[in-house]
Amino acid sequence: MSGIPTAPLSDYRTLPEEHYGESLAFPVDEVAWNPYPYYGHHGYWGGYPDYNSYYYHMYRIDRQNKLDQYDEMLRNKSTTELQKIQDLREQISDMQKEAKVKQLEAEGELKSYQTMNKQLMNQMNMLRENEFLRERIAQRE
Repeated sequence: MSGIPTAPLSDYRTLPEEHYGESLAFPVDEVAWNPYPYYGHHGYWGGYPDYNSYYYHMYRIDRQNKLDQYDEMLRNKSTTELQKIQDLREQISDMQKEAKVKQLEAEGELKSYQTMNKQLMNQMNMLRENEFLRERIAQRE
């Protein structure tokens, strides 16, 4: 059987006479259903895409995967944004809790410093009183 199918599609021009306007010297089977009818492979600015090639198959799969990922991104956009907002709120609340703890610790240190200051003031007053009393005793003698 030749390369011409039994029921050719009307969109394709299958005969070399239709391609070149004349019959060729070599057999019809080698050139029938020529996928590059006018310019050949890479004949005109890169030729025609070969839709039967493995690389085009990989390209189609990759393109479909990218489109699916983009659809997933658009579908999950609102949920991801809400998740980001929730994470930021949690971070802010954690920072507020840490700041509150630090503030309480600082207040505790301040209170301890205040008590130490009071104790030192009391000791200073006691020393002054002792010096005053010693001076009075020295004056009496």
